[in-house]
Amino acid sequence: MVKTFAKIERANCMHRDIKPDNILVIKGKYKLTDFGYACKMHYYSKNNVAGSHCYASPKLRSKFNNPEKYIQGNNTKDDVFSLGMTMLDMMSLKSLIQSKDLPNIMEKLKTFYNSELLGLVSLMLTN
Repeated sequence: MVKTFAKIERANCMHRDIKPDNILVIKGKYKLTDFGYACKMHYYSKNNVAGSHCYASPKLRSKFNNPEKYIQGNNTKDDVFSLGMTMLDMMSLKSLIQSKDLPNIMEKLKTFYNSELLGLVSLMLTN
C-alpha cells in the first residue's frame, strides 16, 4: 500500500479517499481502488474537500463540519493521514470510526506489533 501511495505522490496526484473500503486483496496483494475523487495537485481547488469524514485528517474534518471555512487542504499530507488511519483500523481489526482514544489504541497494539510499524503509523497520524 505504501508503495502504491508513493507512486500516486510521484505522479503529483492525490487519492483523497483512502480508507479500508477502497483496499482490495487480490492474490495476496493489496490494491488501492476507487479513484473517483483523485486529482492532479495543480487541478485541485483548495476550497473543495472530498473523501470520508472518519478517515480524513483533522484539518479536513473541520472543513466537513464547517463548509464555509477556507482551508489549505487536501494535499498529500491529508492522504498520508488517511493511510495511517486505514492502517491503524486494519491493525486493530475493528473500525475506529467512532473512536476518540487513538493514543490508548496505539498503546494496546504494542503487544501485537513492533515499535517500528507503530512508529510509522504514529508519524502518519501527525498532521
